[in-house]
Amino acid sequence: MDYENPPTGTLTMIKGRKAVYLYYASYAGGSGPLWAIEGIDAQITTQNNCSYTKGVCEKVFSDRIIFRGENGISEEIPISAIQRYDQFYMPCELRFNFDNKDIAVVSNESS
Repeated sequence: MDYENPPTGTLTMIKGRKAVYLYYASYAGGSGPLWAIEGIDAQITTQNNCSYTKGVCEKVFSDRIIFRGENGISEEIPISAIQRYDQFYMPCELRFNFDNKDIAVVSNESS
């Protein structure tokens, strides 16, 4: 499997957490594969809200995520509606550790 650019909606386990591949990001500060990972803090913009919303990814599916904002409200967001998804509080080397074989594909089918 190509972990740099798999099909959108691919589900996998990263460091024991379920994750879904969103897209290959190319922001001014850098570029790379973007995964929404359950239990990991992020800030997000969507088609309906161009301002960042900070929160945590609660649950991932191949076509959507459940994201709880700082206001405590959980929202189901289709992957196709996600404009920017920035994870923080977790360095890249902790997200992907190929040496320890932490990454195992779950599927790229709808859940």
